[in-house]
Amino acid sequence: MIQKFFTGSIILSLLLGTALPVMAAKKPSDGAAGKNDTAMSKKTDAAMSAKKLDTACVATAVDKRETAILSAFDVFAAAIKNALGARKDALKSAWGKTDVKARKDAVDKAWKTYSAAASTARKGWKSALHSAWEQFRKDRNACGPGAAAADSTTEALDNDVK
Repeated sequence: MIQKFFTGSIILSLLLGTALPVMAAKKPSDGAAGKNDTAMSKKTDAAMSAKKLDTACVATAVDKRETAILSAFDVFAAAIKNALGARKDALKSAWGKTDVKARKDAVDKAWKTYSAAASTARKGWKSALHSAWEQFRKDRNACGPGAAAADSTTEALDNDVK
């Protein structure tokens, strides 16, 4: 019990010992600091109002990003469709073989070829997606202050497409 009291007292002393000098230092001596703060705030507000968020610019950046993503997905889907078609043909041919070893080799080759093609398609998709988002961030930042904060989009949702 006594140990808790001493520990609490020491912690309280440390907190007050560091907080009180900081609080005392912030007190304006003649009120001039308060006037300067208000003047600075007015200057900052004037500068911010001169540079407004260009919502049409953000809309254009979003349109450009979404168009790039759609195009990238079309390329990805076509690559996967071609890989699946080639896999279908290769597996059909493999299962037509009567020799067990030749059939097994052909089946393995069909799956390996498909796997490589699908992997290449996914890498291309991810790269195109990343490029679209990177360009969007650059375009959006050129639209004025607060553009990034006003846009709550997330690239992570697109990354779920595989």
